[in-house]
Amino acid sequence: KAIIGRALWDMLRDGQLPSTEFVEIACRSLAKEKSDSILSNLLLFTEGGIRNFTPKSLRSFMSYRVFNSIYEALLNLRADEKNRIVLLRNWLIQTAEDPQHVQVLLDWFDGKHEALKGIELGIKDRWGIVRVAFRSKDLSQQVKESYFEQVAKIDPSDVQKSMRKLCDGLAVSGESRRKLWQSYFDAEIKESVHLMGDSMRGFNDETRLDELEQYHREFFDRLIEVFGTRTREYSRMFYRSLFPSGDNLVELQQSVDSVLKKCPPEQDSLKKMLRETNDELRRRIKTYNALADSIKPHL
Repeated sequence: KAIIGRALWDMLRDGQLPSTEFVEIACRSLAKEKSDSILSNLLLFTEGGIRNFTPKSLRSFMSYRVFNSIYEALLNLRADEKNRIVLLRNWLIQTAEDPQHVQVLLDWFDGKHEALKGIELGIKDRWGIVRVAFRSKDLSQQVKESYFEQVAKIDPSDVQKSMRKLCDGLAVSGESRRKLWQSYFDAEIKESVHLMGDSMRGFNDETRLDELEQYHREFFDRLIEVFGTRTREYSRMFYRSLFPSGDNLVELQQSVDSVLKKCPPEQDSLKKMLRETNDELRRRIKTYNALADSIKPHL
């Protein structure tokens, strides 16, 4: 089964299997799979298939399908299947995007969800729900902060600092967004690379795409500057955390090519990352085309 799962994943990545079919196979297999390790890989592949190889217009539908499949599988577990409960609990939280599913998680957090209240949430799970809340555009900032504070009271660890940076990045808008963006270029700010990366990931979350277009253009304009003036660790974090999301893949390819042509000879690290990104974009375009070809006969 592990070999078959890997083969299906390779077919998806090579544009031979549409992501919709891969996700459907995965959803039908969730409740039947007996091996925790195979199930873990299946969920990992499924998340990757949705995030990397599915157009944004279809991601919500597919995430909805996956959430419901995980939910049903979780409710049918025995109390002694602890490893599987932890696994599915984590992935249920990660796949919650639809407002109905977000509310399921909030009710679970509050102990109000009848079906799930017997499944205990760990601190990591509660932070995951906080992240889901901050990604939502249907909740007030006051409600989001109330959930953050509840978890912060029981977790004084460094995770709280990371989550604060992530959530603040998700919460910014308008002039505050511009100010935070400028801080990513300020070498005088004495913040760890790890925490800056948390902030960047919140800032660049795909739920905020409508606010990010101008920053995505500036990202490419300032890449060479960042790699030329900041540490290798910081530059790579900047690249990975702030690289534009969205489905304008050909336009992204052109932007990558443009920076690649301007790269100074000594910036080998940046050139390597740009070439790897170009390969990834070509693969994504191929998988998008495969998905489009699979849908056309049904239109």
